[in-house]
Amino acid sequence: MKVWLNIFLIVIPTVFGIYSFFLNIPTTPKIVVLIICLAFLGFGVYGLIQEQHEKQRETKYRAYQIQLLEEQKLRDLGRPQPYINGLGENPLLKDSFKIGQQYEKQNQFKKAISEYNKILHHLNATTTNKVAVNVLIGNCYFNLSNIVEATKHYQNALSLSKKEVNKFEKLRGKSAALGNIGLIYSAKSELDNALKYFQNALKIDKEIGNRRGETAALSNIGLIYYDKDEPDKALKFHQDALKIDKEIGNRRGEAASLGNIGLTYSDKDELDKALKYFQDSLKLHKEIGNRRGEAASLGNIGLIYYDKDELDKALKFHQDALKIDKEIGYRLGEANDLGNIGLTYSDKGELDKALKYFQDSLKLHKEIGNRLGEATDLFNIGLIYYDKDELDKGLKYYQDSLDIRIKYSLYGKKAIKKAIKEIEAQKGKGSRSGLEKD
Repeated sequence: MKVWLNIFLIVIPTVFGIYSFFLNIPTTPKIVVLIICLAFLGFGVYGLIQEQHEKQRETKYRAYQIQLLEEQKLRDLGRPQPYINGLGENPLLKDSFKIGQQYEKQNQFKKAISEYNKILHHLNATTTNKVAVNVLIGNCYFNLSNIVEATKHYQNALSLSKKEVNKFEKLRGKSAALGNIGLIYSAKSELDNALKYFQNALKIDKEIGNRRGETAALSNIGLIYYDKDEPDKALKFHQDALKIDKEIGNRRGEAASLGNIGLTYSDKDELDKALKYFQDSLKLHKEIGNRRGEAASLGNIGLIYYDKDELDKALKFHQDALKIDKEIGYRLGEANDLGNIGLTYSDKGELDKALKYFQDSLKLHKEIGNRLGEATDLFNIGLIYYDKDELDKGLKYYQDSLDIRIKYSLYGKKAIKKAIKEIEAQKGKGSRSGLEKD
């Protein structure tokens, strides 16, 4: 019920009751009028209390949702590093490499993995070749959010790099493996471990003059400080990365750095600054024809409008992102766009629409094997059922989300455990009115 209606039910009966008390009418009708006024007054007060409780509940569960959403944005912007020069000029490997690269550009990561495996198991593949292809395969799995397989291949690359004779190739392969292992620790919320790996990778990249690797390491370190809630430190690293990207003409990296700076400003609640950086990132992605980056920037702009509570604008940007991701066949982006649209409809109070988009996103994440996306969708579906007062269904989806996160060592477990605990507490009370704001 709207707040103004509850206020009306409080004010009008109070005024009328006081007025009738002084009227020159028989006592019995006066008492009846007062009782009726008190009834309406009580109904209005009850409505206001319920309205406040509902607002507190929405704030609390929006906080859980936003926490996971912010983490999702963070992981999407991490930069796994390739190590392409490690494949050398071996003509026997060139065809599989070129085909694999083409599949990656088309975001068909499973097909890319199949081609890269041909290199990995080729009889003439050298140690250097195997280091490089393990990194490439790991990156494909990382893009599919399969961090178990990604970890295995990054660790293989790191172990093999130790056997490399050529010092430069040894360090180049080691740097890529270390940086990408850092991303794995970041995804598992082991931030200090992640930071250590990124710093080691940065040190090597500076030593061998690998400026692209250097800017990626700076960017990833910035994301760690973002996750550690140190936005000022994060901002400095992203600005350093942006400076190098500009110096070496790495326009794709420049666009990514602009996006990361925007992300950091959004964390500082400087939404207008964040919006400007996301818009600059979008412009640059358009100029270089990076449609996948364009869609990501549109999605981030949508999230800013979501934070600004301009939901219709947010919806438009997410729909534009979805259109591009469908056109380029980027199924992971498409699934995330569907989830963002569902999130927006949820805030608009259109729960059935939101549920459908979350379910479509879940289906797509399952098809492409993205466990993180699957866990996020399950949580969001649980949130919808919670809002629909179907607590048992909501609890089941939350638990399914938690099970996946535990099984695959994904982040977000603390937020979901807390949400489950709150629902179980409310079920025990038989009411949700006792929820308090975080």
